[in-house]
Amino acid sequence: MNDTLEQKLERLRALNESGLLPDAVYHAQVEQALVQAELTFASPPAKPAAHIDGEGNVTAIEQSVAVGGDVQGNVYIGVEPTNDAEALAIYRRVTAHLHGRLPLRGRDVGASDPAATRNPLQLAHIYIALNTTQQQQADLAHDRSTERELAELARLERDQERSPLSALAATRENRRLVLTGDPGSGKSTFANYLTHCFAMWPQWTPAERSERLTEWDADGIIPIFVTLRDFAHALPGPLPETALPRHLWAFITERLTARNLGFAVEPLHTLLDQGQAIVLLDGLDEVASEARRRFVRDAVAVFARRYPDSRILVTCRTLSYQPPATEQTPDLRLASEQFPTFTLAPFNDDQISRFVEAWYAELVVHGELTDEAAAEQTHNLKTAIARADLSHLARTPLLLTVMALVHTHRGRLPDARSLLYEETVEMLLWRWEELRNAAGQRVPTVRQRLHAVGRKETDFLRILRHLAFEAHSAGSQQRSADISEWTLQQALAVLNEGKRDWAAELIQMMKLRTGLLVEREPSVFSFPHRTYQEYLAGCHLSVQAGFAAEATELINADRPLWREAVLLAVGRLVNTGDIDKPLALVGTLCPRQAVTDEAGWYRAWFAGEVLVEIGQYQVEQSPLGRDLLAHVRERLVALLADAQLPAQERVLAGDTLALLGDPRPGVCTPEPDLIAIPAGSFLMGEDDLYAIELPAFAIARYPVTNAQYRLFVEDGGYGDKWRPCWTEEGWGYKERGGWTEPRYWDRPDLAHDNQPVVGVSWYEAVAFARWLRTTTGKPYRLPTEAEWERAARHTDGRIFTWEGEQWQDGVVNSSELGLKRTSAVGAFPQSVTVGGAHDMLGNVWEWCQTRWQDEQENKYPRPYRVDDGREDIGGNWRAYRVLRGASAWSDKGAHRCGFRDWIGPNGRDYDHGFRIAVSPLISAL
Repeated sequence: MNDTLEQKLERLRALNESGLLPDAVYHAQVEQALVQAELTFASPPAKPAAHIDGEGNVTAIEQSVAVGGDVQGNVYIGVEPTNDAEALAIYRRVTAHLHGRLPLRGRDVGASDPAATRNPLQLAHIYIALNTTQQQQADLAHDRSTERELAELARLERDQERSPLSALAATRENRRLVLTGDPGSGKSTFANYLTHCFAMWPQWTPAERSERLTEWDADGIIPIFVTLRDFAHALPGPLPETALPRHLWAFITERLTARNLGFAVEPLHTLLDQGQAIVLLDGLDEVASEARRRFVRDAVAVFARRYPDSRILVTCRTLSYQPPATEQTPDLRLASEQFPTFTLAPFNDDQISRFVEAWYAELVVHGELTDEAAAEQTHNLKTAIARADLSHLARTPLLLTVMALVHTHRGRLPDARSLLYEETVEMLLWRWEELRNAAGQRVPTVRQRLHAVGRKETDFLRILRHLAFEAHSAGSQQRSADISEWTLQQALAVLNEGKRDWAAELIQMMKLRTGLLVEREPSVFSFPHRTYQEYLAGCHLSVQAGFAAEATELINADRPLWREAVLLAVGRLVNTGDIDKPLALVGTLCPRQAVTDEAGWYRAWFAGEVLVEIGQYQVEQSPLGRDLLAHVRERLVALLADAQLPAQERVLAGDTLALLGDPRPGVCTPEPDLIAIPAGSFLMGEDDLYAIELPAFAIARYPVTNAQYRLFVEDGGYGDKWRPCWTEEGWGYKERGGWTEPRYWDRPDLAHDNQPVVGVSWYEAVAFARWLRTTTGKPYRLPTEAEWERAARHTDGRIFTWEGEQWQDGVVNSSELGLKRTSAVGAFPQSVTVGGAHDMLGNVWEWCQTRWQDEQENKYPRPYRVDDGREDIGGNWRAYRVLRGASAWSDKGAHRCGFRDWIGPNGRDYDHGFRIAVSPLISAL
């Protein structure tokens, strides 16, 4: 026995005697140390030459200390520091160690073993920068006094090239923020990545710093990571009446002490007080109890006020961070003026490609693959991901990681996300056990222990699925979704005549030999990611005889908590060939007798999500499926028109309708649904209204959608076949720019069939209108500015499309709503015009045929004349064209019927769209 092993065993014994290391964990780690006797541990860390001055600033550390054998699991077992600088240095490197690994174990069997000598994949090497749905160029505030100044601001904003705002930039530019995202979108990964980067900062070279934290000088900043469900779980039974800053700090202190890092508490608090900390609070959505979540929210808010100079990042699932549905429902969000919200965007094609390359490059670094094998695997995975049935899954970072994991081991990918999880669960449970000790003898496995008592893998899985279901259910009962070792032992003992000792041995083997249950804290287990818990809970739910009724009851009780689990249950049923249970669920959620209260609308929307999970091809294989599909589509159309659900959730329901096939006339149909506007006069203008006479015309009920514009693209609209539809100037721009489709055509948050097409110039809008006119024989064209305004504001000079002079939040898709994306057309019924047109305000700016003229006065000359040249479609790019209606990225100052904007006809921004009109007003196009 060498000295380093003796030191390790002595530290383990001391921790066990002090109560910091439970007996079961202690014995398992001693056994592990003996089995792996050849593994050497680092000698005690050298003391760094550093100190904290009178102002609390840490000077440069001359000697950094690498993480070695003084970190066991989550506990520090090294020597005590002699000063604050050493304490912070140890805290930094332990934190970097704990948060620097890829959350999912496993590019090979050795890397999954807690006792193996190989290092796991490093998060910093594989991490791909995440984007938010907000744009890099912040929207300019419309606070000028005149319409001309407003238009100039809008023009300057539009002339700048904008790109997505990264999550890193959003965090750098906002000292307080909430980062939301869908399940698996990378919220926790980003928080862990930031924690690792800030902890590693003193040890990195300038080049490494620039690569990891672009344009962020992190000198002196130290990270503090908190899992909010653990904080909620640690709160006392009867909650304190008032949340105080000490509640969160006491929890942080307790966790540091439990990890044998109590010596870092005081110097950490000093830096926190001086604004030299970044506090990362992960998983607000996992605090499922309303009372505890309200307390946690208040605790975060008062903590932020107590430490105003330090940074705070909170993460939460998007659906769990919504405005209250009614005035009686409490708002569980943090105050937006102190904590602005940013939402993670799905991966784009470039991010997917870079992740795959980074994944296999890391395997080369670790000696798992040769350069040639990695190149082949990279190509194969990219090809597999490009499949139509998988490409949309790859936009979710967690699912892409799962794909890479499965592909690495299987050399192929299944075609559904539930199958991806099933493959990974199988690998985490059984493949990781294919380990050999140093002598080449097989280590006893969980599978062997099961077989020895006449049990199969399916028996074991059944227990885990039930535990996952119970743990997930506990989320709505003011308890965290963890599994205690006692609960796990009790459940597993059933497999062997109730023998608890046998179950305890099995658990110790699981700690060392499987990756599906991870011991986060001593005697506390959880799954590698919440989605795995949801998948296994869904597996349990799927085998219940009363699946439809039980799933509906769960959704009624807590839809955000159970949504993913139920959908994964549906996916598993479909994969096993059972369509009847999912269809029965659809029928239960969305009965023939329509339920039009808020809960009924939610169920109708969820019925649509269930149909999406089943898949339209499968649904249409039976008369019942076809009937249910038509019925649910009808209910979702009614949902969009009802305005009872909050706007953000109506928008998501519109996405579901798009995936099922939006049946509304004029949305995905080749031609627009036209609204007739009678001849007569109306009041036009902004500050100074004046009457204008117009002949009868018609205008489309909705802006042109992606589905409608796609017909133009697929018919060769950008090719020589339809060159006569383009203006000469427009064709030249198309050729020079290499345009073959709209800009942002494949951007996921803008790509649903029933969303308005964006990224089109005025030239493209004119070409589409002329193509539609040619192919239908009807006089379609862009509306004139006067026609657009008449359709929007009726005849009475109203400010908005609705009556009254007051702005109404949530009535249109504007920046105040916070979506920062387009929505399905017609999802904001409260803003419908008198004539029945939707989205005249909000969603997208709409091109008008009209040239911008009379720039000094910024108004039509009186009397109005058609033949003054402003409706001529000829001319070059300097003939600026009018945009109307504002967009989802514009604030309320631009959402007025009389507000005008203008830009060169070659502009192709992400919020530029258009709608179609028809009339004899202009005879020739």
